[in-house]
Amino acid sequence: MAQAKESPKSFSEHYDAESRANVMKIWSWFDLPETRAQRWTMSALARTSKVPVSTLHHVLHGTAEYNPKPKLEAVLAVVNGSVQPKTPEKTVRELPFVETSIYKMVLAAAKRAQRYKNFSVVSAFVGTGKTTAVQRYCEEHPKTILIHATPDMNAAVLLDRLVVITSAHVKVSRFYTRGTRAARMEGVLESLRARNRLLILDEAETVSPSTLEYLRRVRDLADCGVVLAGTERLEGMLRDPRGRFGQISSRVGYWVSAQAIKPEDAHALAAAAFETDGIDLNEELLDAFWQACDGSARVLCEGIIPGVRDYGLSDGRELTPALIFQVTQKVLGFRARRK
Repeated sequence: MAQAKESPKSFSEHYDAESRANVMKIWSWFDLPETRAQRWTMSALARTSKVPVSTLHHVLHGTAEYNPKPKLEAVLAVVNGSVQPKTPEKTVRELPFVETSIYKMVLAAAKRAQRYKNFSVVSAFVGTGKTTAVQRYCEEHPKTILIHATPDMNAAVLLDRLVVITSAHVKVSRFYTRGTRAARMEGVLESLRARNRLLILDEAETVSPSTLEYLRRVRDLADCGVVLAGTERLEGMLRDPRGRFGQISSRVGYWVSAQAIKPEDAHALAAAAFETDGIDLNEELLDAFWQACDGSARVLCEGIIPGVRDYGLSDGRELTPALIFQVTQKVLGFRARRK
């Protein structure tokens, strides 16, 4: 839950007195008893106000490198809408965040990349919670720039996104409405230099080779850290120092990988989820959730937990290991391997 103590101590030059006052008003709103009772989160406020959550974090932490007034007005429309705002709809993705071993892995990689201004590579099997961990890190560290890769993303698309995110000033002529690629690159570099920013490219294995090469040049010329996050394929792509991406491989100062979440991760995720229902899970139940998810945080949080709630607890059935395995088989269609 957001709290006023997280409010910024300083603001960028783009905040006037009114904007600073509105930021503090929003942080104070998070601490109101009715706001806490209705479990408003930063993500829920972003979704309701239709402001991207990463943008909202920059705006509310005082680090926006642009005029924050339009975004603040959208958020204030929600905050001032009524004394008792409508409770946001609960979804599977609104489960309490847990600092799993995957999150700690991302945290270590990001810190090293930013400290030494080089590359870190995070590769993890699908479903382990890598993207969730990356997004959480970016929410908690406003200087981080997160880019969600799309299949076959090329260098031009990467530059366009960086121009928007960094509010880069691009010199244009009458012949180019967006500026040349070189002009966009120079604008991005000027926005990044000497600002200790960190770039994170998620699902990095899906982009075109030229995209990674451009990102390498951004890192070299802007002197910033870069985290490449992806599936287990990513490490295989980059590891060979004499391979296609040898220039990137030689700049990697931290490699980390994971094939599955750990038992204690599954225990913590399940315990946090059912704590909101007033249910205290014993060791036998925690172990059943771990066995049922087979090392996948996604299967646990998006399949098993809501399945147990919808097809077990909602019918008044007792939460038992047998119920967990039964729901896993009937709802998800596979038989959990008991260990």
